[in-house]
Parts: sequence; structure tokens; C-alpha cells
Amino acid sequence: MHSTIGLALNHTKLVKNPSKPYCGGIGKPRTGRPLTHLITHLEKELGIEAPIDVKQACTTLDKYHISIRYPDAWVEGVPEYYFTESDARDAINKALLIIEWVEETWRKVIEGRRIERERALSTARKFIECVDGKIKLSLALLYGSYARGDFNEWSDIDALLVVENELPKTC
Repeated sequence: MHSTIGLALNHTKLVKNPSKPYCGGIGKPRTGRPLTHLITHLEKELGIEAPIDVKQACTTLDKYHISIRYPDAWVEGVPEYYFTESDARDAINKALLIIEWVEETWRKVIEGRRIERERALSTARKFIECVDGKIKLSLALLYGSYARGDFNEWSDIDALLVVENELPKTC
């Protein structure tokens, strides 16, 4: 029984691990340690609503996490004295539910960011083609956050254009 409880308690930590990088992956700082804060933050930043069962699972796991993180939360004993095998299995199932939702949401966000990046790079390509028609380019190089893929809402498109001849005075 102790190994099942230990596994369940480790799952509460496991859920936090994908949630925090997820915030960083969308260019947003992670805030708050409780899962309920992370989910609320993601909802606000992405303009989505987490399913009620995911929110309830976060609330439950937050309660488990607090009590195991601070061993002096009880007058005596260790976490294993206060959790049953059923509690442990429930915690594992709730953790898996949250992880599944985070992964599904992450895939949607990544696809949206891929489309957004392609749109921005297409705009840059059109600009370069337009410029190349007016002056002779020897090199056009995209660099920066869009080129790397870690852009955010404040990012611009960075391009280095090397010309073969002198620029016209009217530019």
C-alpha cells in the first residue's frame, strides 16, 4: 500500500511539471504553485475553459500536495497514515486526467503557433520578393524569435537584407 500512495503523491508533482513548461512554451511566465492557479492562468492566457472535471481534479490534488509537502501539517505521523490505497488510486486517475488535458491543449496551441509562424514567415517572404524586384539582393536572412519559433505577441519579424549594389537615394 505504501508504494501505491507514494506513486500517487509523485503524480501530483508530475502534473505540475508539464503545466509549468507549458506556460513557458507559449511565451507566458508561470505563476503560482497550486495546480488550480496554473490552470486558471492557462485559461486566461489562452482564452479557453478547462473542463470542470479537470478543475476539480486540480483542487483535489492541490489538497494532497499541501499535506504531503508540509509533513508537520498533522499532529503526528506521516502522509501514508492519512491516505488510503483508494485515495492513492483516485489521485493517480486525477493526475492522468489533468496530464491528458494539458497534452491535448498543448497540441492545439502548438498547431496554432505553427500556423501563426508560417503566416508571419510568408509575409516576410513576400516582402523580400518585393524588395528583390526593386534592388538586387545577394542575401536575405530571417533571424530572431519567429525564425527560432519562440515568438510572442510583441515579437516582430527580423530580417537581414544584403544588397549587391548601392541603395537608391530615395529609399
